Amino acid sequence: MSWKARLSVALNELRVVYCTKSGSSEGTRDFLKKYYSELKTLNPGLPIYVRPCDGADAKVLARYERGVYAAHDVQGKSAEGILAIVKDLAEQATDVNARLSTKYGTKADLRIPEVVQ
Repeated sequence: MSWKARLSVALNELRVVYCTKSGSSEGTRDFLKKYYSELKTLNPGLPIYVRPCDGADAKVLARYERGVYAAHDVQGKSAEGILAIVKDLAEQATDVNARLSTKYGTKADLRIPEVVQ
């Protein structure tokens, strides 16, 4: 099974924020055109929020268990580059969720910074 089909197992939510006019968000708009339908079809129960906003910096956010978020800046990235970032976020889920489920794995103990690349 493809990693795309397991996205809903790894993540609790995927959020895409982008500018509707900015050239630096062009890759994000292309990502949504090329991959949104496929990801949503493969993961019908996964909330995928698309937030267009004039002047916003393009970013992709993933929510893991207990409300822990990881964010990646995707300004100027291609659609394929953003897809690779989504894959990385999904692959990080096993580690993040495992730390959350340990005896001492509280949100404060995790120290998971917002990742901006």
